[in-house]
Amino acid sequence: QNAGYFGSALARMDKACKGNAFAKSAVEMALIDAVSRTLGLPAWQLLGGKMHQSLPLAWTLASGDVDLDLEEAHHRLQEKRHRIFKIKIGARAPADDVAHVSHIARGLLGQATLTVDVNQAWDGNTARRFLPQMIDAGVTLIEQPVAKWNVEALKTLSATLGDRACIMADETVCTPQDALLLSRAQASHVFSLKVAKHGGLIRTRQV
Repeated sequence: QNAGYFGSALARMDKACKGNAFAKSAVEMALIDAVSRTLGLPAWQLLGGKMHQSLPLAWTLASGDVDLDLEEAHHRLQEKRHRIFKIKIGARAPADDVAHVSHIARGLLGQATLTVDVNQAWDGNTARRFLPQMIDAGVTLIEQPVAKWNVEALKTLSATLGDRACIMADETVCTPQDALLLSRAQASHVFSLKVAKHGGLIRTRQV
């Protein structure tokens, strides 16, 4: 019943306004919040029930300095707050980014998981050349290494890397149709899901 109610609300929004996922996400969240407060129920109960009591969170290392990033990561590990770390790259020359990430990966090897977000900065040839170096150093997941439209490169990288590391699609996957396209092409190992990017909690669940 709740799914039908929210589904009709989404359909009315789509009819009135094309695209604008971020704005629709905000409207949908407000709607879910209003209904949950009116009924005296938690939002998760409206959406089908609780599936987890807790989830591990990644911590982004963003100083740009190897020593500072490693110090911060080890501090988080000592506090037992995080065991997954993420670094965004792509602004510097690929070789410089790879050297930076590799130093940190080796410094965390065996203690934590390190992921890298290339932010669409590389073309397919650059990714094929430099990703193996980071994987050899200990990186286990690479997010959106190429432009969002370059599904063919994502497919090639996913097949080439095999089980050595995971390719994550982010900007490439926004709609359920995008998800189907990537799945059929076997163009990534995992999706980055973001409520605002997909247009709300219900559409995120659809993806």
